[in-house]
Amino acid sequence: MDRKAIYRKTARGVEEITTANRTVDRRVRPALILTDGNRSGALVLSLTSGIGIGEADFDELIDSGFIEAIALPVGTETVAFGQPTGEHRTSSGVAEPRSDLERYSDGQRFLNETITDHLGVRAYFFVLKVERCSSAEELIELVPKFEESLARKVDQDFARRCARIAMAILKK
Repeated sequence: MDRKAIYRKTARGVEEITTANRTVDRRVRPALILTDGNRSGALVLSLTSGIGIGEADFDELIDSGFIEAIALPVGTETVAFGQPTGEHRTSSGVAEPRSDLERYSDGQRFLNETITDHLGVRAYFFVLKVERCSSAEELIELVPKFEESLARKVDQDFARRCARIAMAILKK
């Protein structure tokens, strides 16, 4: 894995997160969701390391054909919180922002899967709230409640990291 390279989902990776068939371990799915053609490997790892996803897991996604490197960032620096300050350019030289629909569907999936993995049946009412949302902005409003619910069941640090990942997925 080249930590500076920009990674995107392959057709297999897109299929993995858009269909009901699941082959990627649920624990590693956040890294697959965060890999969007705009983030470097280092940024994805920094966002997911707090929940137990490491470089070996990222390498497994590459080796299994779920993600691929597409470019090195051009003139980017990272600021606190790990967000890039410059544009990432793909191999075609064109910056590719994520659509509102991609942010919404990826965010909805991450919130639902994470909360049900850790709260089980107790996540039912939160999942209903997520399902009522119709935009990424509405999901962003649920992130504090998401963090609070996880903090009660797991711990505050883990909940804070998951909320940070959710915000990274949902923000433009």
